[in-house]
Amino acid sequence: DCVADNDVNCFAIAEGRSGAAKDFKNFFTITVGTGIGGAIVFNGKIWRGLNYNAGEVGRMLLPKEKFEELASVTALIKNARDLGLDVNNGKEIFELYDQDNFLAKQAIASFYHYLAVGIANLIYTFNPEAFVIGGGITNRDGFLEELNKTINRYLVDGFKNTAILKRAHYKNDGGMMGAYYNFVYRNEDK
Repeated sequence: DCVADNDVNCFAIAEGRSGAAKDFKNFFTITVGTGIGGAIVFNGKIWRGLNYNAGEVGRMLLPKEKFEELASVTALIKNARDLGLDVNNGKEIFELYDQDNFLAKQAIASFYHYLAVGIANLIYTFNPEAFVIGGGITNRDGFLEELNKTINRYLVDGFKNTAILKRAHYKNDGGMMGAYYNFVYRNEDK
């Protein structure tokens, strides 16, 4: 037997079975890294859509460009470099940010803005119980609090703090764990 699935769908399966979303039936998962991947879970099952492509949130259009072209770690690094910083990764940018570097603060503010706008749009559209976020950048102390504060700027009362923001439990192993679960429990959807 063989089972194939999208990496973020597998990530969501792992988080829903035994990770950060194990107590929720309706949640959204995104991974923030080179791009932005997404998975939608309704009633405990991946929502796959008509052509099995649901959850491709990185391609969602924001005012200027695609979501992942504005809010991924790749976008953060590009923006920081465009502002004049000599950086190679998100960690370096956040280190400068923590040192009150003006340019790093601009780059991070833009990153949080676009990530929050995209997530706010998804909260308005799907109204999930939880939002699980993965990717190395989420390991930063205070990341979820800073992001949630920014998201709430774009949500009206009645939507603020309705979706619990959670850091992915399985971190970089979520896709692998989900692939395992996907194989073992492959007949549950039938």
